[in-house]
Amino acid sequence: MDKAESEKSAKIFAYNLKTGSLQTFDTGVTNAFVGGIEAGDWNNDFSDDAIYFGVVSGTEAAPAGQLMRGALTQTNGVLSVSFARVIDVTDQPSSAQPTVIHDRSNNFWVYGGTGRYYTSGDNSSTAGQSYYGVKDPYANSNAMIALEVSTDSLVDTTGINVFTDGSILRGGNAPVALNTGESVTNFSGVMSAVAGQSGWMFDLPYTRERSTTKSVLSNESLVFTTYQPTGETCDAEGSGFLYAPHFLAGIPGEFAPLGTDSSVVNNGAELVLRASSLGTGNPSTPTIYQDSQGNSRAIIQTSTGEIGNIEVDGRQITGRRQSWREIPINW
Repeated sequence: MDKAESEKSAKIFAYNLKTGSLQTFDTGVTNAFVGGIEAGDWNNDFSDDAIYFGVVSGTEAAPAGQLMRGALTQTNGVLSVSFARVIDVTDQPSSAQPTVIHDRSNNFWVYGGTGRYYTSGDNSSTAGQSYYGVKDPYANSNAMIALEVSTDSLVDTTGINVFTDGSILRGGNAPVALNTGESVTNFSGVMSAVAGQSGWMFDLPYTRERSTTKSVLSNESLVFTTYQPTGETCDAEGSGFLYAPHFLAGIPGEFAPLGTDSSVVNNGAELVLRASSLGTGNPSTPTIYQDSQGNSRAIIQTSTGEIGNIEVDGRQITGRRQSWREIPINW
């Protein structure tokens, strides 16, 4: 337990509130344990269709894991679960609870970052970690065994910089050639590319950085925190960061949810911040609320006890009439 390693297979337990019985489901992933669990009711019938969860395996020095799906069926009050990977990644631990979102185009999204932070040994791990937004094409099907999304079909947005006029650069260059074959010059181009693929992903930029908390949606931005340990045994508190990529694009919107860097410009447009520093300490999952002016804000507490209150800007939307109907009054 002192190394947060398992000698058994990862299992899911289900407690029947009506009968008081406990069922055990073996995921088949050996030497592993389960992270956070999220349920998805994809057809809005008030009955969950699947559960999504991370699995943590490997060691402190060589962490591993995967993001998994469990298709749920119930027959005569007996629950059955069929397990499969969501994406073909097995060398990154998934300890955080995933987030599920059903978008207006009827896509079923599963979001989750990678990394672990359980022990002092995790403090020095330099294994690279990533964040994933995946459309699960099998989310509303019970025939999900052995079906997974290839990371080759995810748009890799690592290193793409967005500016307030919607233009983008990668490595100071445009157009940006995407790993999925598209060549794009602006934010809308990236969103269109993602719409034609299975989702998006990006690598976390800082050494030892990892994502271990659940994300939340604020307008069009997926808001989540990460943590970068110091790597030093005698220096316990590292640095926290806040991210807010567009949930359909994997890069921040040109409306700059976390602000801009005026020292970096492209044709007069300022650089949109991909992440914002939260200072010292391991940050919590954000909680989103609207202030008295209608602005979205994220409340985050770090392991030092400090509470941050950060505005998360959204796209300016002008209200207008969508339709009208004349109702005769004849009384």
